[in-house]
Amino acid sequence: MKTLEQKVEQFKRLQEKVLSLREEITGFRKDVVKTVNDTIKYFQTISPYDKESVFCVYLDAKNKIMDYKTISEGTLSQSLLYPREIIKQALNIGALSIIVMHNHPSGEFTPSENDKKMTKRLFFACRNMDIMLLDHIITGSTPKYYSFYEEGFIERYRESFRYVMENEKEEN
Repeated sequence: MKTLEQKVEQFKRLQEKVLSLREEITGFRKDVVKTVNDTIKYFQTISPYDKESVFCVYLDAKNKIMDYKTISEGTLSQSLLYPREIIKQALNIGALSIIVMHNHPSGEFTPSENDKKMTKRLFFACRNMDIMLLDHIITGSTPKYYSFYEEGFIERYRESFRYVMENEKEEN
C-alpha cells in the first residue's frame, strides 16, 4: 500500500504532465496550419487511439488555429459526425475555415463510403454558410494517413458545389 507521501508525489508528477500537455496544446493555438503534417501533429496530442473519434480545428483567415473541439467519440469502428454542430461552433467563434480529422483504431486509414458521403455533405453545408472545409484527414495506427484534399476530393466537391450553384441561378 502506498504511503501518503508516495501518493502526493504521484499526484505531483501527474499534475506536471497535465500542465505540460496543456502548454503544448495552448501553444498549438498560436500555430498556423500550413500542411497536413501540421494538422496531424496537432491531433496526436489530443486523439485517443482506442476508439474512433472525430475532431475539428477552427481556423481564422490566416489559417491560425482559433480553437479545436472533439466532435464525437464513438466505438471501435464508428463515430458520428453532425455538420450542424461543427458549423455552429465555427459561426460562434468566427472561424473562416475548418479541418476535420478522425482516426480508425483498426489501423486502416482508407475512407469508407460513409466517410466520403459525410465529407461531401459537410463540404456543401459549410460552403452554404461561407465556411471552407480545407481537409478531412483519416489516420490509422501507423504514421500513414488519408487526406481528402491531397487525394483531390475537396477540389471535386468544390467543383460539384459550383455546378449546383450555377444551375440554381439558371433555374431562377
